[in-house]
Amino acid sequence: MLLVAWGVGVAGAAWGAASFSALRRERAALADVTRAAKRLVAGETHVVAPGAPGGPGELAFLVNELGNRVRTEHIRIHPDRVFEQAMLRETPNGLMVVDGRGIIRGVNPAGRNLLDWASEPVGTVASASVPLPDLAAVLREAADSREVRERSTRYGARDLLVRGLPLADGGGTLGVVLDITSVVAAERVRREFVANVSHELRTPVTAIVGYAESLEDENLTPQARALLAPLVRNALRLSRLCEDVLALSVLEARAADFPTENVDIVPLLDEVVDLLRDTAAARKIRLRVDAPGPTMARLNAEAFTASLQNLVDNALKYTPEGGDVQVRVSVEGKNVDVAVVDTGPGIAPEHHSRLFERFYRVDAGRSRDAGGTGLGLALVKHYCRAMGADVSMQSTPGTGSTFTLHLPAADLGEAR
Repeated sequence: MLLVAWGVGVAGAAWGAASFSALRRERAALADVTRAAKRLVAGETHVVAPGAPGGPGELAFLVNELGNRVRTEHIRIHPDRVFEQAMLRETPNGLMVVDGRGIIRGVNPAGRNLLDWASEPVGTVASASVPLPDLAAVLREAADSREVRERSTRYGARDLLVRGLPLADGGGTLGVVLDITSVVAAERVRREFVANVSHELRTPVTAIVGYAESLEDENLTPQARALLAPLVRNALRLSRLCEDVLALSVLEARAADFPTENVDIVPLLDEVVDLLRDTAAARKIRLRVDAPGPTMARLNAEAFTASLQNLVDNALKYTPEGGDVQVRVSVEGKNVDVAVVDTGPGIAPEHHSRLFERFYRVDAGRSRDAGGTGLGLALVKHYCRAMGADVSMQSTPGTGSTFTLHLPAADLGEAR
């Protein structure tokens, strides 16, 4: 009897130990599933090993299946958002979102890599934490003006283009940082190549022009003189082309080397007109200046004189005999406008948008006959940019053209 009771007790104890061990395994499995569910909520999928069929193991399998289905459904319903997140993550351009209070709300990986942040940027004030002053400036300017602002800058060994774009909702701003180091390097190589080639061409071209012009003084037969005329004409044109290409290359290289000051523009106008008065007289064109008197503008005298001379020379080239070329000065708000008005044939509207491109000609044959190189207006545009001015044109076929330099008015608060 005692033996039976002892056997029953041993069996019960064994059963109890087995049950307790199974319970512990079940509780551990449930704990694993609970942790897996939390990871699932955080956005992960296939978060726990399925284990044995039935019980918690089957539950783990179902949790994994649920995660996979949720992810699949998310991609199906929100494909655009997935693509947007991928673009923000993979783009090489730095992006930063600043809210209406100037607080940084997000920075993509490229934005973190391009700039050396002292600490975590999200949640900080942009004006204090952005490590690049030019980026902080364009963000502030875009927020204040609600217009796009951009500038080129250098940051360590990189050349960067930084841009501030106002956002429609909440008055926020998007900051963009583009690494343009390779572009700037390629442009520098191009400028140096063009400048070197132009410089090397000047010597042989000058020699050709000199010998050709010397031959004009010789006693040549009519046939020889007829052959010599186009030689001289084209040699002179090639010489002017080399000079213009070299001037444009030099101008691009020293674009930031044109300091401005308050200047009375009337003496500069008279200087340019006096320089071209003989040319106008030879073509029987009336050339005059219409200025209200001393007019102060903020400019660089070298850049302004070169721009105006180019515009007046162009007007004289394309105005027929007996026509008029007038230089008019007017003050329009914060601008001083200097307009060169001619009575030439005018320019058709389809050409207006491309007139300031290099080597663009409205009539290539006529331009060559007039001695043009196709670089004059490109030079004017670059000179204007260098001194903070602008240039525009208006023209109607048959009624002439007007090219206008828009100069900032003089800064009257500047110390005299």
